[in-house]
Formats: sequence, structure tokens, C-alpha cells
Amino acid sequence: MLFPDGLYAERPDGSLRFSWAKAPTSVELAGKQVGRGKRAGEAVFGKRSEP
Repeated sequence: MLFPDGLYAERPDGSLRFSWAKAPTSVELAGKQVGRGKRAGEAVFGKRSEP
């Protein structure tokens, strides 16, 4: 997975400033993987209702 290091924001004078983003934790990364796996399963097998 790719995550941005940060983003550039324009200052009032027109110059750009780089703002660092916080790195995702291992728990956040695991949650993203679960979500991606669920969406992939739904794409292949269709949506199923939870019991």
C-alpha cells in the first residue's frame, strides 16, 4: 500500500509549504487491508447480508 508522506499547501504569498502527514499505525494498516478484502469479495461474490 502507498500512503503519502504529506502534502503541499499554498501560503498567502503564493509559495508552497510541505506539511508532513502522520505515518499510519499497524492497526490502521490492518484495518485498511480488511476493508479492501471485503470490497474485493463483494465484487467477486456480490453483497451478502450479515446474520
